[in-house]
Amino acid sequence: MLGKMSDSMWLLARIAGVIVLVLLAAWAGLWAGEKSASKPKLFDESGAPSAAGNVRRIPEPPIFFFANVPPEGDWNIALAEVRMAAAAGVHQYVVPVGLPWNESDPVLETALGRLKAVCKEDAEARMLLYVRLDPPEAWRASHPDETARVGDKTLPYASVGSKVWVEEAQRGLTMLWDAVKRSDVNASVRGCVVAALDGGRWRQAEGYDVSPANSACFRTWLRSRYAADAALQAAWGDNAVTVDTAAIPAEPDREDTRQVFYAAAELQRQADFVQYLSDQTADVIASLAAHIKTATEGAAEVIACYGDTFETSRSAAGQNGLSRIFHSDVDGLASPVSYVDRGLGGAGGPMGPIDAAALYDKRWYLIDDTRTGIVHAGTSGETGRMEGLRQDDVYSVQQRNFAAALTHGLGLFWTDPEGQGSLEDAEMWEHFGKMYAVYKDYAAARSATRGETLAEVMWPPANTFLVVVADEAGRAYQQCDAKLNEQLLVRVRDSILRAGVPAYFCLLQDVLDERAPRAAAYVFLNTFRLEDAARNRLHELMAGYNATAIWMYAPGYISDVASADNIAATVRMQVKAFDKPVTAGSAYQLAGVWMGKDETFGEAIEWAPLFYVDDEQVDILAKYKSVERASAAIAFFEEGWTSIFIGEPALTPALLRELLRMTDIHLYFPETPAKFYDAAYFGPYLLAVHGKETGERVVDFGADQVWNVQDLLVPDIGWLKKSAMLLPLKTGDTRLLKLTQDVPFPSE
Repeated sequence: MLGKMSDSMWLLARIAGVIVLVLLAAWAGLWAGEKSASKPKLFDESGAPSAAGNVRRIPEPPIFFFANVPPEGDWNIALAEVRMAAAAGVHQYVVPVGLPWNESDPVLETALGRLKAVCKEDAEARMLLYVRLDPPEAWRASHPDETARVGDKTLPYASVGSKVWVEEAQRGLTMLWDAVKRSDVNASVRGCVVAALDGGRWRQAEGYDVSPANSACFRTWLRSRYAADAALQAAWGDNAVTVDTAAIPAEPDREDTRQVFYAAAELQRQADFVQYLSDQTADVIASLAAHIKTATEGAAEVIACYGDTFETSRSAAGQNGLSRIFHSDVDGLASPVSYVDRGLGGAGGPMGPIDAAALYDKRWYLIDDTRTGIVHAGTSGETGRMEGLRQDDVYSVQQRNFAAALTHGLGLFWTDPEGQGSLEDAEMWEHFGKMYAVYKDYAAARSATRGETLAEVMWPPANTFLVVVADEAGRAYQQCDAKLNEQLLVRVRDSILRAGVPAYFCLLQDVLDERAPRAAAYVFLNTFRLEDAARNRLHELMAGYNATAIWMYAPGYISDVASADNIAATVRMQVKAFDKPVTAGSAYQLAGVWMGKDETFGEAIEWAPLFYVDDEQVDILAKYKSVERASAAIAFFEEGWTSIFIGEPALTPALLRELLRMTDIHLYFPETPAKFYDAAYFGPYLLAVHGKETGERVVDFGADQVWNVQDLLVPDIGWLKKSAMLLPLKTGDTRLLKLTQDVPFPSE
């Protein structure tokens, strides 16, 4: 075995000693309740990994009220919410308008009426138009070949492969913009949110679209990819197929965990179609954005409701085209806060790799559609509240979502989910107004100090960052996507948010291109396909960064062929595949700080393929419970990097903390007698914590610096000169902490 793990007892004793010192320092130095009436200076983040660092500066925070009223809804409810937003100092709105399909379409008059009504309620209004591009029923009836179809079922939107639909949608957008330009609300409109397909989020939620339009477009894509029939036949292993006759394949069984990847005979055929869906969806969005830019002479901001990378389990939903969109005229993306674990005390994770957008000078917007329990009470104009739902709990969840947006430099849409008055509450808008002011002050302070040379250390420092890496291309090779993506993309994401380290979410290509920040550790969620050049490049980067690579489930499994040898080459350990389906679920083999010996993780699900480590030169971390084989191992290399392989699709907050601890990566929440796994979000001189349970936890900022700490959401709470401190929280409490060094708290 290699040296770093050969004396594990000494390592555990040393870490335990450090934790004791941190706890003593925190208890001895605790100062609570100090006030800070000033607005401490915030520092430039030059040279540090920051999701917000590359985003264009705008005069107001990227925060909007989304007046989400359905076509047949009561617009007066939205106007009541607009009045409350304006009174709270929030003057930015997303306004749903219809797309005209001909010059006399009455939706134009309705759209202008809505825009004028908003401006009448708020003379300072700045608006984004939310436009659903799905054609009406009459259009679909007259264009059956252009309408999406699964089997014999016609879907309520056009096929993503329909050129006719895209061209007519572009004409409709031109008519809409011309009408706005001629109106007296022109100066108040700043851009457009484009939405289509299932839920308006550019998803294909069920089955394979086999419409004539989609079949023809798929063949065009194949012609571009393969050029000649011989190349297609070789790739598909089918001497009878031609580019002109290639058919959309039948959708496989997506639920069978004993067939995770497509069988060899179907592998490339299915992968091509799944990749086509994402490419085509992204290209349609890009073409619409380019059209809007041309129609508005580049003045309009274009946002697409796209990017549900983690949350959309179907690999064939068309959601794996972010890389193409990042290179387009699209200015931003919008996706809701996760629909998994989003309640009080929940992680509230992002649906996609939110930090990647800023790497391309784009903005990602979180859609906060929290259900508040408030309902408009009909003609009386009053509102009612759902029994049993405490408004303070609702505010806490909204504060968590705001804190996630601020720390990661994201935009935010506060929306009424069903247009029924769930935000029609003056007290709630008072909370929103305070959060809006916090974002504005923070952004202004950062902008004012940008470019200065700092003597102080950047916080959080790069050597504590964890980069979470999602791969778009690898998903095209999954047959079983629903259960695997739930385990790998959703649960692991939430475990990372609860691990107590700064997490940065991006794409594999961002790492390969060195767009992503240099970090202490990288978690590769689903890098199922790696060519030799990409694998070698990752090894070079990990060595150059002296980083820890945590590889999940089947990293690099597919190259020219699918083989466990490819995984072994990726993780640089001897890895083998079981020759039959095996039940997962593992037992930790060490006596750790966060996990005890034989403590378990992972679900008892039968997977095939499933992989194990068979290598005497590495240190075994865990074994499968159903079979005596190693499910996780760690190897330290002379080149300076560390490789950790986890063979089953599971990673808990406790296990991740153990892995980071043994590789000497700083944890901002050290061990206490009661173990807390709160959701934590980090940004430049910011730490947000959302309490999962009630109790006192220790926050360790690192021994190198001492900070003044202020809660931006509750400004009369602060701590003076801390490198570690106790943070008492109740379930659902949200603390948004700002760190400063040069401005002391005023004395009483």
